[in-house]
Amino acid sequence: MPKQLPCLFAVLLLLLAGHAQASHANEADWRLFEAAYRGDVAEATRLIKEGADVNRAHRPWGLTPLLVAVGVSEPMTDLLIRAGADLNAREREGVTVLMKAVHGGRPEVVHRLLQEPELVIDTPGPRGNTALTYAILYGHAEMVEALIEKGADVNVARANGTTPKAIADHMHALALAMPEAGAHHGHHGHHASHHGDMHHGHAGHDHPMRTRAEAVASYSRVLAALENAGAAKAPQQCHHNRGEPHNHNNKQQHHHHHGHH
Repeated sequence: MPKQLPCLFAVLLLLLAGHAQASHANEADWRLFEAAYRGDVAEATRLIKEGADVNRAHRPWGLTPLLVAVGVSEPMTDLLIRAGADLNAREREGVTVLMKAVHGGRPEVVHRLLQEPELVIDTPGPRGNTALTYAILYGHAEMVEALIEKGADVNVARANGTTPKAIADHMHALALAMPEAGAHHGHHGHHASHHGDMHHGHAGHDHPMRTRAEAVASYSRVLAALENAGAAKAPQQCHHNRGEPHNHNNKQQHHHHHGHH
């Protein structure tokens, strides 16, 4: 037997062992991602103890476990934060952990994130939107108040120049224009593209329907919070998505994206 063969055989064994370890690690990381998506805290805890990577970004949207967990539950979010998850991770389109939490519609998750000093609140995402912008669009008054209390910039303009106050004025006007028996989702058809920005990888937490009175009350509270924080009068009308057609297929689009994950 040539003298080189034992050495080559040893190298091959090392390569195979390394590949097996990498495959095992990848599998553990994926199982952690799935556990985060399901809200399975016990399974996620076990996988983290075994060394699963809490910051592994998964294709195709570049989602980390935390980017999914914030739309699922506060306990799962808390577990991943304590395990060292990146609070400022962004998915492929630039949507942040905090933006995902706002979209998830759970104030307790947003409050949990805001406890962390490393969290960057005003990071701009798609179209220059911030977490505050999305909270205003959805009419999440409690989140708007919490973000402002933690120092969110109430005068940061979106890419098209509209301010938080302009958006709130527009949404409030839409709520006032609703028929008495109508219902409002908190993200109106006028904002279909913004809704689409947020949906990649979410666990499907649609916002509750509101009556006209509830919608008006929510946006009135949002406006009051912005005005109390010194939000500037809108320099222009809120005309984001001008020229864009209404999109009544948001739910189907959401399920299409969800299917990737």
